[in-house]
This record gives sequence, C-alpha cells and structure tokens, in this order.
Amino acid sequence: IITDLSRHANNAHFSLYFYRLDRYEKRVRFEDDYKALFNTGPDKVAYLGYDAINIVVQAFKSGNRNARSINNFIANLYQHQGVSGDITFRNTGGANSNAEIIKIENNTFRKVD
Repeated sequence: IITDLSRHANNAHFSLYFYRLDRYEKRVRFEDDYKALFNTGPDKVAYLGYDAINIVVQAFKSGNRNARSINNFIANLYQHQGVSGDITFRNTGGANSNAEIIKIENNTFRKVD
C-alpha cells in the first residue's frame, strides 16, 4: 500500500481549464465583490456566468442592438480577458479559453509558461 503519494506526484504535469491561482486585478476584484455579496467564494459557474454577461454588455455598449450584430460581435471576440481567463470565439463555433499546464513542484502547484 502506498501511504505517501506526494513523493510520487512531484514533477507531475497536468492540464487545467481554469487556474484560479492567477491573481490579476480583474479576477481579484470580482472575487472580493462576490465574497462580500454572497459570503463565500465564487465557483466555476459564477466565473463563467459573469464573463458571459460582461461579453453581452460589452457588445451592447459597442452599439450592437440586435441579435445578429451581437452574435457577430461575439463571433469575432479575440483574447477577451474575463475573470475566468482569456476567451476567444473568432468564428470557431464555440468559445476557446486557454487551458493551463500545471506542474507539481515541491508540494505546490506552478503554472508552466
């Protein structure tokens, strides 16, 4: 029986769709506001929902007032920095957010550049 798995995990690599340890201003502000409002931290759905609404609001503020122009705005979105990370549509038929490669190093997670 293996009792200490941590020594086997060191230097392991894995992929994550969403890496919360990145601490850029927009994400920190969202997390702080969310915690103040709901007395708990946001989950993945909260991050993605917030980003979705903000993309539609951004489209509307850019003068897009009907479904066709909003859809066109979203279809051409490229590297939009949301609270969940960078989001790109660019006529791919769906959202493409950047996956992160994570390495376990000395019992901590480190994003591989």
